[in-house]
Amino acid sequence: MAKYGKNYVEKNPFERNGKKVGTELVYKDGTRVILLNSHGKATKYLDEVKTGGRLTNEFTPKVNPKNSKQYTLRDIQRSYRSGYLDCAFDQSKHYKSKK
Repeated sequence: MAKYGKNYVEKNPFERNGKKVGTELVYKDGTRVILLNSHGKATKYLDEVKTGGRLTNEFTPKVNPKNSKQYTLRDIQRSYRSGYLDCAFDQSKHYKSKK
């Protein structure tokens, strides 16, 4: 990511199911990079924990090029994602209780 810097040509919102979950950057050489916001990251992690497989930032299965099978989550990856989701849900409950 550092090799590109701010030299992008286009900056577009990236949506999933009608909600903005990140930003898509297109660089001069045609490379597309999707940067997820916190909602997008939580959505991705939730889908990964539910399915047990890893996803790209475009929410497509991350596939091993050698055997064309989807990568599965290891135990440590699953626990990190579960912890991230627990923290996000706790923060939203705290925010809603203040209203």
